[in-house]
Amino acid sequence: MTRTVDLTNPSFYQGLLSEPCLDINADGALPVRFPLANANLAHPELMEQLMQPSGVSLSFNTDARVCRLRYRWATEGLASCSKRDFPPAGHLMPPATKPLWDVASFDLLVDGVLFDRQTNDPPIKGQSGDDMFMPTMQKPINDFSYMLKNYGALHEKVKAIPQEKWGHYAAGEIVFKQLPAGYKRLDLYLPEKSSLRLCSLNLEGAAGINAIDDSRPLLVTYGSSITQGMPFANGPSSVWPVVAARAADVRVVNLGVGGQCHFDQVMARLISKAPAACFAFELGINVHNMCSMNMRTFAEAAMGFILTVRDGHPKTPICVISPIWGGFREEQGWDTDIGFGAFKAKCPSLTEMRELLKKLVELLRSRGDENLHLVDGLNLADEDVRMSMPDDLHPNGNGYEKIGTRFAELAFGPKGLLIPGRFQSQVGKNGNSCNRNEQQDHEVAMPAVGVPCFCTLQ
Repeated sequence: MTRTVDLTNPSFYQGLLSEPCLDINADGALPVRFPLANANLAHPELMEQLMQPSGVSLSFNTDARVCRLRYRWATEGLASCSKRDFPPAGHLMPPATKPLWDVASFDLLVDGVLFDRQTNDPPIKGQSGDDMFMPTMQKPINDFSYMLKNYGALHEKVKAIPQEKWGHYAAGEIVFKQLPAGYKRLDLYLPEKSSLRLCSLNLEGAAGINAIDDSRPLLVTYGSSITQGMPFANGPSSVWPVVAARAADVRVVNLGVGGQCHFDQVMARLISKAPAACFAFELGINVHNMCSMNMRTFAEAAMGFILTVRDGHPKTPICVISPIWGGFREEQGWDTDIGFGAFKAKCPSLTEMRELLKKLVELLRSRGDENLHLVDGLNLADEDVRMSMPDDLHPNGNGYEKIGTRFAELAFGPKGLLIPGRFQSQVGKNGNSCNRNEQQDHEVAMPAVGVPCFCTLQ
């Protein structure tokens, strides 16, 4: 018997905070990590990242033996963003070309253990979003100029494909076969850096299907591409917030937004209304890369963000994560001539940001906020992670998993800063890896993450 999952029903989605959170049209349902009713309040470039479902899964109990998901690339934006130009100007490649070259990964967990990882099959090979971030120069990396060369080469390959053939690659199907017999929990993690409309989800050999009622504590994370897991995560269940949550046996909502972590108040207000047991905010690197704040405003904006969250969560534990190692950015800030001669506006270096965040946390703790904690990013990304960074900015896939495990130890270990005593030393029976040829009994050694809860921004 084949059963069809209702993809317009939010009960089958885990990792979303807002309701309504599904943008539905004739092509299917697009999960969005932000309340649709307020989408035009968020900057278009922020919304572009929130349309990428990092940490979001389709989760349910079933006895199916085959799981078949049909999807379509979402390149048209959201109708609710029409009052603010969308998609934003300045794309290095037109969004409609993304199915031709980018790679979208899907992870299926069975009873909390990674069973299989599958990707789409674009016609242009070896030039995915990950490859665009891969330097063509020797280290140390001092700027992003290599990305322009990478995109230039990609542009030539895209031009070689007639535009009338683009539509052939706009839709796809992912099939997971040979699922173990009997009822089990399935968590199908959606791509962490691709916007997709979900067209249909069919379960073959299924007598039943039930949504997940998950009451474990909720961790909400906010941060940059490092928190979103782009560009080098091994797969959507391997982004560090999901790794940490699985290791600590908690649910997670991941609000990592590549390039867009600028302490937006619409994000602070959303987070303040979340039914969270704890928070983790990875702050700083996007401010440096975009030069969006200076020495005068950086710590004050971070304080405003934290205090807005505190309006809704006066006592909920919060970890502020200062920047991980970032190559030349460690000592280099940006000076901007504002017409006062020798006096220039200065964006802080990462070293200065860490000191500013440390002093900010100390100040707020001295005022009675004992549940606010600082995690030094250099402790999360030590020498082995730094050496693995292809671009001196983002960890590679294994580096992201190490960061997730280390954060779980700091936040959920015996003396954890967030919820002590929840950390488990292994993620699932076989870690976060899978072997289709190895027989597995799929014990529930580490429940997968998910959150069937919703809130709205008012």
